[in-house]
Amino acid sequence: MMTDSNVTSEQKSPDGWQSCQPGELTGYSNRVQRRHFLQLAGRTTGIAGCVVAVGAAGWWEYLRRLENDGQLAGLTCSDVNQLMPEYTAGRLDEKRSQLLEEHVRRCSVCANFRPRLRPATV
Repeated sequence: MMTDSNVTSEQKSPDGWQSCQPGELTGYSNRVQRRHFLQLAGRTTGIAGCVVAVGAAGWWEYLRRLENDGQLAGLTCSDVNQLMPEYTAGRLDEKRSQLLEEHVRRCSVCANFRPRLRPATV
């Protein structure tokens, strides 16, 4: 912007406003638009980063559960889920009962079944 020392009487209006140099407002407008664009890009990048982080965490948990659905004590988590009603009713044979109990004790996914287990015999 121009200072008062550089302003001639023709450039200053009666109410104290002064004229801008050609292109000065365009440059200012471009700088403001660029700043707004960078702010928007920063927010968008931050949001996208959060979405990616949450998605990656979900994928990681999914893979972890797939691993746990593998063989633990000879049974999968799906097997435990299907056999639990038979186990709690006492209709499961001794060998399968032991496998189910061992799986539930070792598996973090099946931990919600732990209260249903029979006390260990001494």
